[in-house]
Amino acid sequence: MKNTLTTEIRETLIDFMRTPIEDYSSLYYKYYEEGTINDEDLENHLISWNSSSFSDAHAHRNIPPLYYYKIIKIANSLKKSEAEVTEEFFWNVIEKLNYSSDLDYERVGVELSNNSVCSKSQALKIVDINNHLYNKLEASMDSYIEEEMLDYDDLIGLGDDGLNDLLSHIIGLGKTEYYECLNNIQKLSSHALGKFDTVEGYTESFNYAFQSLDND
Repeated sequence: MKNTLTTEIRETLIDFMRTPIEDYSSLYYKYYEEGTINDEDLENHLISWNSSSFSDAHAHRNIPPLYYYKIIKIANSLKKSEAEVTEEFFWNVIEKLNYSSDLDYERVGVELSNNSVCSKSQALKIVDINNHLYNKLEASMDSYIEEEMLDYDDLIGLGDDGLNDLLSHIIGLGKTEYYECLNNIQKLSSHALGKFDTVEGYTESFNYAFQSLDND
């Protein structure tokens, strides 16, 4: 994602800001008058719009139609050049979400839905990568238990819901913790035995954060 707006977008918004202040969209007012919205935030907001938003009442109330449709056209062209959602992109988003700071999957869901860390289309692709990483970690755990001829209850000892919480929690903690657990499955055991609702243990499923995307 670019860190500065294209000349075309900037000129369009400068024209827009010449309209009476009572017609300003609060987002653009913050960008031009207050300076509290940066280029990347504004561009992400533009990219989140698409043709289905033409009937959005709030946008039509706040943005004169001439500028609204011109900005939509620009946003759609930008959307085509969104950053590809790779695993590295996924981990960068997870880092920005900083789940370990509060273990709040509801906050994470809001941030995935409101374009603050990536666009909605990118967020939907992130779900697929999350599922792949979850399955990969679970398969590694199963293989380790089988190869070492261990009892699952001795290593993990959780029911289906608890295991889902545990593996999703590890993903939510980020790339470093995920790969440490993937390459040392016994570390999963320490999380499973740790105090519930803590970073060192695990908590209710990080995976619930993605449910908000299904409701948009």
